[in-house]
Amino acid sequence: MTVTRDTGVAGARPSLRSRLSGVLADIVALGAPSSCAACGRPGPAVCVECERCLHGAARAHRPSPPPPGWIPAHVVADYDGTTRAVMTAWKERGRRDVSAHLTRPLARAITAAIADIEEGSGRASCADIAIVPIPASPAARRRRGEDAWERVVRQAMAQCTTDARLRLVRALRLTRQPDDQAGLTASERRDNLAGAFSCVEAPSCRVIVVDDIITTGATLAEAARALTAAGADAARAAAIAATSRARASLPAAGLPGAHW
Repeated sequence: MTVTRDTGVAGARPSLRSRLSGVLADIVALGAPSSCAACGRPGPAVCVECERCLHGAARAHRPSPPPPGWIPAHVVADYDGTTRAVMTAWKERGRRDVSAHLTRPLARAITAAIADIEEGSGRASCADIAIVPIPASPAARRRRGEDAWERVVRQAMAQCTTDARLRLVRALRLTRQPDDQAGLTASERRDNLAGAFSCVEAPSCRVIVVDDIITTGATLAEAARALTAAGADAARAAAIAATSRARASLPAAGLPGAHW
C-alpha cells in the first residue's frame, strides 16, 4: 500500500502555522502527566482495559432511516460509554495523546471500505483511492491550532492493509457554518447541513469519505452530495464509531480486527 498526497487539489498541504501549532501541542502533551482519557487511571493515554472498546472488527453500518444520498459506510465501535469518553477527550479536552489510539480502528474501517469497493466492482484491487476527510470547522481549527482530524486520517492511512494507492485529498470545504447540531432531530440535522459543503476539485478515482463519528448520517450524506455534484465517485464512507440510536447494523466485514 502506498500513501501519497494529492498536490493538485487546492489546500492539500497544511499551512506552516498549522504544522507548527501541531508540533507545539504535541510537546505540551508529552510534558503533561499521563492518565487514561476514559477512566483517569495513571498510565498510557488510553489504558489496555479501556482501549478494548476500539478493538472490534470493522462492520457495515447504516443509520435508520438512512438520509437521502447515503453511501455505504463501515465503523468499528459504538459511540457510547468508554468509546464516547475516549473520543470526547480527544475532541473537546485537547487530549492529543489519544490520537494514536484512534488511528488503528479508523485504519480498519477504511480497509473494510476499500474491500467493499473491490467486491462491488469485481476487481481484485483498486489502483487508486482518494481518502477525503470531513473538514474541521473554522472554530475547531482555531481552538486546536490545526485540523486534528486530518492528522488522525493521515496516520490511519499509513496503517491500512491494502494494495491500493491511497491519496489524502482535501476536496471538501465549508460554504457556511452550520448551527450546533446537539439536540436536533435527524430531519433537522439534514436541513441544517443542506448545502454546507462544496467540492474544491473532484478526485478522478474512487472516493472514501472519512469522519470520526456517525450519528444520523447527515454529514456524510451532505459530503457525498457535494462530491457527486462535482463529478466525483463518492463510493464509500468510513468512521471510527457510530451512535447506537436509530442504527441498522449489517454483518461484520470479517477483516482483522460532532462534527456537526
